[in-house]
Amino acid sequence: MYFWLWIIIIIISLIFEFLSAIQLTSIFFALGGICALIANQLNASFIMQIIIFTIVSILSILVIKPIASRYLQGNIVKTNADRCIGQKAILLKDISLDTWGEIKVNNVLWHCTSVDNKPIEKGSLVKILAIEGAKLIVEKI
Repeated sequence: MYFWLWIIIIIISLIFEFLSAIQLTSIFFALGGICALIANQLNASFIMQIIIFTIVSILSILVIKPIASRYLQGNIVKTNADRCIGQKAILLKDISLDTWGEIKVNNVLWHCTSVDNKPIEKGSLVKILAIEGAKLIVEKI
């Protein structure tokens, strides 16, 4: 009787996985369903099947997903803008609580704000920490 329940869970999980363009969202429930189906065929109680399904699904998420995600990411190429992260520059315009500052990085003028929202005066050396929208997040060195 529970045989068909596990078959349906496996099929639905696989359909969702393929619809999500293999983003590793529901394949783990299919693995749990397969193990529960095997337990069903070995005449395990329904409670034991549910426990096996839950444990295998959770362990799959915790163990397999991080490993598989590393291999499925592919080659991430930094954009030109990303290359300025970590660089140092001289602040060309003050950063205050209500205005953005300006810096020039790789011959491009950028608006910037401080990471801790504290004012930084013109002429200070800053390090670029991140890009947020069209502005850089910097910290005073």
